[in-house]
Amino acid sequence: MKKLSIFILGLVFITACKEDIIYSSEIKIIDESWSYGQKLNYVWDIQDTSLQYDILLTLKHGADLKYHNLYTKIISVYPDSTKFENILSLELFSPNGRPLGECSGSRCTTPILLQEKVSFNKIGKYKIEIQQNSRDSVIQNISAIALEISKSELTK
Repeated sequence: MKKLSIFILGLVFITACKEDIIYSSEIKIIDESWSYGQKLNYVWDIQDTSLQYDILLTLKHGADLKYHNLYTKIISVYPDSTKFENILSLELFSPNGRPLGECSGSRCTTPILLQEKVSFNKIGKYKIEIQQNSRDSVIQNISAIALEISKSELTK
């Protein structure tokens, strides 16, 4: 009976956390080779403009990636078609070469908080397009990039 209670409690906790996620999508990188022209597109719908949200990017990559960081171009598109473009460095390893994410064997998963407590002022579809923006035309050892939008702690 005690094991069943712990299982149910764990299931309730997992379900409660998932309710706060309004969008989650992972794009796999073919052959783990992210080319300069390959655009990763994430599109989600906002219906509640009174809440604040956190935007989390998660990179799955090899532990032997030759870069400590990846330069990316991030284009945000709002429901009214307004666009904002930013160049952003995604830090994957510390200056001394230690992974900033969790690694198991030769694979690492690195979460990066893109924005915290952001407000979406318009109802409708939003889009983030991510492109690699490094000096090399192809970055090897990137297997997937996921984007997750969740309700911020203060708005729950």
